[in-house]
Amino acid sequence: MRTPIMKNVVHRSWSLFILLTVILIPVAIPAASTSVFPLALRATETATATLDLLVALDEGDLEGLSKNSPSKLRKSIQRATPKQSLKPGQTSSIEFTAKDGRDTKVTIYAPASRQKSYGLIVMLHGYGGNGRSVVSRSYQNFANKNGYIIVSPDAKRPAETGQWNEDLPKNILGAPTQHWWVYRSDAFINSILNELTWKYPIDRNRVVLSGMSMGGWGTWNLGSRFSDRFCALAPLAGGLCMRDYETDDLDKRYRVLLENLRWLPSYFVHGSDDNIVPARFSQMIEDELLTLEYDHVYEELEGVGHNLDLRGTGRILPKIHSWLQKKRRVLDPPHIIHNVLSTDHGRQHWIRIDKFETDANPARVEAKVEKGNKIVIKSSNVEELTLFISDKLLKEKNKIYVEWNGKEVHTDKVKETLEA
Repeated sequence: MRTPIMKNVVHRSWSLFILLTVILIPVAIPAASTSVFPLALRATETATATLDLLVALDEGDLEGLSKNSPSKLRKSIQRATPKQSLKPGQTSSIEFTAKDGRDTKVTIYAPASRQKSYGLIVMLHGYGGNGRSVVSRSYQNFANKNGYIIVSPDAKRPAETGQWNEDLPKNILGAPTQHWWVYRSDAFINSILNELTWKYPIDRNRVVLSGMSMGGWGTWNLGSRFSDRFCALAPLAGGLCMRDYETDDLDKRYRVLLENLRWLPSYFVHGSDDNIVPARFSQMIEDELLTLEYDHVYEELEGVGHNLDLRGTGRILPKIHSWLQKKRRVLDPPHIIHNVLSTDHGRQHWIRIDKFETDANPARVEAKVEKGNKIVIKSSNVEELTLFISDKLLKEKNKIYVEWNGKEVHTDKVKETLEA
């Protein structure tokens, strides 16, 4: 039986900042390409003074937007953001369409008392289940006590083209795969996060991702691909790669994703006698996190199978809920390691991998902020990068020095841009 192990990382306070962009390639610095993320904004009574600006943003009019500073744009968005309310202490369901075009039902629970801002727990259900089944009384009690909204979507079958996870088999338990969590940025979880943080006063620094069984797989995979969106992970009886059923070691392609969790702590639990998702799946993950010396707690429950006791009076949830209370997202870390299987999850914090040298292999980037207003980057299989610079990291009004794989590729000031 393994005993809980916890390591600490430094958490930093959050504040809004202006983003600056540098496009890098190994030989030269080309003009930045234009890319607009589709975002629907609606003018409210308090935003009529900036209506033209909001219309330009909604229509992707970069020429119109370029007449305004990023600071003014940010303030206009904040003023126009519609903040709705949920009925306290009640569970509701909504129909939701993700960016990938798939529809699902989402169960939402609002805490019993109104808050100025809420934390958010995203719950991923197991195979054969649904979102409503995991919004249990014990989680509701935690939400009431700590001011969290709980959201739990129903998983759906991925589309055959473009959405199917590379490790997901076509058949599970002797029948065609019924449903699974898709690990892409345009799937349910990121789409729901974008929607809810727009509609409700949610503290983006208190977003927890958790799940049981299939939901545990989803938690590890979404958390490691989009690690800067969450403050903590709580996967239960899950694993990292379905191909690990055929081996005694972590899949080589997926293993590197765990290195992305430097700033994202995890608390995970497994039953020692689990015969559906064997405990070795969590044991292998813990061995990797121990090697990396990353913040985590792992509990293996002796004599317990796949069905974990998730009651509020049980052995698991009280410990996890206590551990979660002070967790906050880490912002502006001075050292980033990001491994990428596709550019769909190319960004972490202030760096983004835009293009691979060879698509067949993972890409890796390690970036550090050093003295002298300097960023040092080491990468493999990376052809293009974008840096998002803020004054939390560097003195943005001074020259910024960027060294990439031993070559100095930037020695100049950086202008504010709306591309970020």
